Amino acid sequence: MIIKSLTLQNFGVYEGIHKVIFPDNRENNIVVFIGNNGSGKTTLLDALKIVLYGPLIFGYKTANETYLSKIKQKINTNAYNKKKECSLELELTKIENSDEINYKIRRKWKINSKSLSEELEIRRNGNALSRVEIDLFENYFRQFLPPSLIDLFFFDGERLSYLSEKTVLQKKLEDSIDVIFNIEIFTQLIKDLNELLKQKEIDSELSNEEKKLRNKKEQSEILEEKIENLTNEIKEKSKKLTKITDDIQGLKEKLSIYGAVEKTKLIALEAKYKELEREKENLHRNRREILTNLLPFQISRNLLKQLKVRIKGELLRNQQDIIQNTLREKGLLHKAVKSALSEHMDSSNNTKKITETILNRIEKKLLTTSRKPNKDLQLTSFMSKDDIQLLDEIIEKTGSTLTDKVARNYKKINNINAKMSEIHKKIDLNLKNISFEYLFNEMENKKSKHFDIYYKIKEKEKELEIISKEKRTINKEVEKLDKQIDYINRSDTVSSITNKVIKVSSDFINFSRTRKLRVLEEKILNSFKILIRKNDLLRDIKLESDYQIRLYNGNSDELHFEQLSTGETQVFIISILWALIQLSKRVFPVVFDSFFGRLDVTHKERILKKYVPNSQKQVILLVNDNELNDNDLDVFSKYNPTKYYLKFNEKKNNTIIERI
Repeated sequence: MIIKSLTLQNFGVYEGIHKVIFPDNRENNIVVFIGNNGSGKTTLLDALKIVLYGPLIFGYKTANETYLSKIKQKINTNAYNKKKECSLELELTKIENSDEINYKIRRKWKINSKSLSEELEIRRNGNALSRVEIDLFENYFRQFLPPSLIDLFFFDGERLSYLSEKTVLQKKLEDSIDVIFNIEIFTQLIKDLNELLKQKEIDSELSNEEKKLRNKKEQSEILEEKIENLTNEIKEKSKKLTKITDDIQGLKEKLSIYGAVEKTKLIALEAKYKELEREKENLHRNRREILTNLLPFQISRNLLKQLKVRIKGELLRNQQDIIQNTLREKGLLHKAVKSALSEHMDSSNNTKKITETILNRIEKKLLTTSRKPNKDLQLTSFMSKDDIQLLDEIIEKTGSTLTDKVARNYKKINNINAKMSEIHKKIDLNLKNISFEYLFNEMENKKSKHFDIYYKIKEKEKELEIISKEKRTINKEVEKLDKQIDYINRSDTVSSITNKVIKVSSDFINFSRTRKLRVLEEKILNSFKILIRKNDLLRDIKLESDYQIRLYNGNSDELHFEQLSTGETQVFIISILWALIQLSKRVFPVVFDSFFGRLDVTHKERILKKYVPNSQKQVILLVNDNELNDNDLDVFSKYNPTKYYLKFNEKKNNTIIERI
């Protein structure tokens, strides 16, 4: 079967009518839908499953109220409030007796005042099928692709981590293999025969061993049902856990990206703030120096000037006294004058008189130019040269310029305060941005939910392990009782005949499974060697009758499942899926939703080259924007993939499908 088109009307985020055309060319078999989380990729996956299976996809035989309530949640909110019609239509082709037949499957939901109703319409080559013909088609399709094989062809990438659990993988293998190799026919036969024994009420004819066997088998069936319910419950919780994990990672990325940008701005603002603080402190220090050291002198500046004049006069008088006393004490001046005169005049009494006259005039001149120091300035005689120099500096620093300096200082400080206030506001705003309080709160809520779900899963897994162990014990008892009854029960009673048929059927199932498992082992190993980076990692694979998996390395030593890396485990699971699809011999489109996000670069490239193009005749990929880049798409560009972009409008909360 090949899909030709899918039409969605008011389904999920697809408000209105949206039709997607798939290529007719059998060689152009890859269709890629690209979009962000929440843009409607998984909605497309759900749409394909619902239009094909209807209630059966949720485990219901008919469109009951529970099923319709689930559909109600998937109808576009705006359309539902306006009571608009919701529908899904799938057009596909199928080869029947060498002829290509066109089918159109349409499920429509009408919104009534208090309820929701579903209508199913199927057309074959344009002709509507009757109710009986629709039932026949549904039965055929459910046999062609039963629910146990749905996950092989509609694969949700989140199940990679879920299937890595050994018990889950074993259960998946058991369900798939029985269907693929038609073993489920005999399994159902055994169930029907057991039911026959109950209906015929022949327990009275059974021996004690047979009654005991019957009781053990009933216990095993009850435990099997519990195991199935627990497995499904773990599956649902694991999906939720994976979704929450992705949400937490997304929140971390947002905090990392936005926080780094805002932190860079914050560092720059804080550096500028500190620079202004230093400048302001220097101005304050300068102002304090002026106010403390110079302002008192500014007030008494005139007195300082007078003091300076008097100090100079006193210094001059002191110098004159020193010179006069020196000359008088030593007679130096007399000798100098007398010597000078004797060189130009004859010695006589006149020389002595002239000398005395000159000396008297010099002394008189010295005395008249000297001033007696003021009594108020007597203290200056105690001032050193450094003190006098400091006095000159103080007089020079004070004056009208000092007032201007103080005014400019205050003005600069005010300007700096204004700048610092503005930066402080920006820092406060920046800190609020960095906090992203709503993101942190959201992350805490997600972590809390993650914690609760994780431990619930662990509790369920522990419960599953206990029940599985109990079932294995009962199965061993059943096997032992079977052997005992085989020897004891030789009569032709209804019970003995029925049990013989059951025994033969069980033997056939075990024989057939063993033979088919060998084929599956070879397929899985070949697929794994094609996809894995390390060619010598696995040498052999063994599948036990209870579907336990045993791996052997190149040295023929057993390699435990837990020893594989995350990437190797994922490739091994994909190899199993690929092998099952090949052995199923079903020709049907395979859909991968968010399949590549959890694969490392090397393995992703191999899967894109080897697995995706060869998995089926038609492949549909639903990927995130960052899941496949242009280089990834180039890997299988020779297949000329058809690409669509899911453009989500946050304001309108709807998605438009655009071909790119």
